[in-house]
Amino acid sequence: MKRYLSVIVLLFCVFVSNIAVASWQNVYQEVKDAYVGDVKIQELVSKALKGLNKIDKDLNVGSGVKSVTLYYKGRVVDSVNVPDDENDVSKWAEITARFVDKAIEKSSKAQEKDFMIFDAIASEIPKVLDKDSKFFESFDEANGINIKNKRTFAARVEDNIITAKIVAFNKQTLIELTNAIKDNKNAEALILDLRGCAGGMSSEAILVADLFLDNGIISSVSGKNKNEAIYYNADENVIWKNKPVFILVDENTASAAEILTAALKEQGIAKVIGTTTKGKGTMQKLIGLETGSVLAITNSMFYTPANNEINDKGISPDICTFEEKENTDINEILARKYGYCHKESRENSEIERKIVLNLLKKDN
Repeated sequence: MKRYLSVIVLLFCVFVSNIAVASWQNVYQEVKDAYVGDVKIQELVSKALKGLNKIDKDLNVGSGVKSVTLYYKGRVVDSVNVPDDENDVSKWAEITARFVDKAIEKSSKAQEKDFMIFDAIASEIPKVLDKDSKFFESFDEANGINIKNKRTFAARVEDNIITAKIVAFNKQTLIELTNAIKDNKNAEALILDLRGCAGGMSSEAILVADLFLDNGIISSVSGKNKNEAIYYNADENVIWKNKPVFILVDENTASAAEILTAALKEQGIAKVIGTTTKGKGTMQKLIGLETGSVLAITNSMFYTPANNEINDKGISPDICTFEEKENTDINEILARKYGYCHKESRENSEIERKIVLNLLKKDN
């Protein structure tokens, strides 16, 4: 009887091990396929395995040209040769499952926190890719951009000017902005205040841009294959035409907000005031993990209508207010000639609105 039990236990362990290998293989393959750039699997896994150190500080992984080694308290626990094909996903999945098993055997902390190991390793993966790829504990967190208890849109009319403050682009942004414009048809100008806007839904930003454009490219996006770009074009649903539009931006204006800013600036619809924006022109694919956590992997890049990159560069304003004081003479600001406009947080500054009023007065 004991003999049969031993066989059953052995088969169960093999079964569990195979599941673990398959899980890691799926994760590594999805990341490799999704990421906008090239992924070196050896580097990815070697660095991801360092996540074991989050479980137990005595667990460490060292990687060399020919081997990868697991250490516990400075002593070798296991060492394996790098696969002949350094990008063999299945082999690296086997190595990952093997090191996890060895870590659990050796470390009591790993035994106690075995349910945390998968996420500990997976959370290291985005760090090997780029600054915009992230690990989240849930889909809610991945989609929330930390604004759950904050209003994302507000509009007011002052001096016959509509000012729409957009904190983040979500499914309501288009509706709310459309209503604000239709409810104030006699307003003479519109200010889109995107300072501090971290982004949100890029699809919504494209729809908002379409409110002001009756033709032309709003934005384009491309992934691994640069020759397979997707273009987003404007249609004829314009609700604000032949009236001034001003966009206020700062260093925290990012992502979807930059897509909107670039579209209206390059199409000659809006004058942009503030400082250079953040420069986050990427789109992420959300990969759900078996633990319920999520990897957001950069799978494409956004480009402006003129095919300029947004990522890492940002959008430069037409009028730069970098380090401008509230009491600075507006005419002096407008007379300046700027080279590069530096980045700065200016969400609480009022001088940008004063510039708008000055420009409108000159036009009249």
